[in-house]
Amino acid sequence: MAHTNTVGVSEEKTESFFEVHVTKEGMQYMVVRDDIEASGFTSSKTRSVVERIVERIINAAREPPPNVSMAADKLVGYVETMVSQFGADYVSVGATIKAGEAKMTLHVYLTYYSDDKVSEWRGHVEAVAEGRDGKKSEGRHLVKKRVVFAGKINGLSLYRALMDVARHAYGALVEE
Repeated sequence: MAHTNTVGVSEEKTESFFEVHVTKEGMQYMVVRDDIEASGFTSSKTRSVVERIVERIINAAREPPPNVSMAADKLVGYVETMVSQFGADYVSVGATIKAGEAKMTLHVYLTYYSDDKVSEWRGHVEAVAEGRDGKKSEGRHLVKKRVVFAGKINGLSLYRALMDVARHAYGALVEE
């Protein structure tokens, strides 16, 4: 059976939800929508601020700075090297870079899985944005996406998934 180099998400349909928890320091939230899972913390104690942050994350209207895409490209190159040249069956790699006035961390986690029926790479990509997320609030926002590659890893698809979570996480931050 021929395998294609596709990136996908879990076959299970995930229900969308949004929840907020108030703490002494601010507000924690979690949101799941389509194939994106976002969670985080903001120092604001106003629910409307959290709702605006989540809306910006979901809309992902702004591209992160160019150095974020360069870092994503380097991480994908590392993953491809570890798999093709060193035969790795598990890869975990991350990098932290400046994203304007904020800080962004990108992560890739992949594990090779094989049995009688399937051979695939499974894992997730995530981006964490830390910085100003409101007029007076600071926060830390994580966006995660599950990835599955049938057969072997497709570098371009992995890069696109990583940049997708980076764009969503960067959206949590207010424009400088």
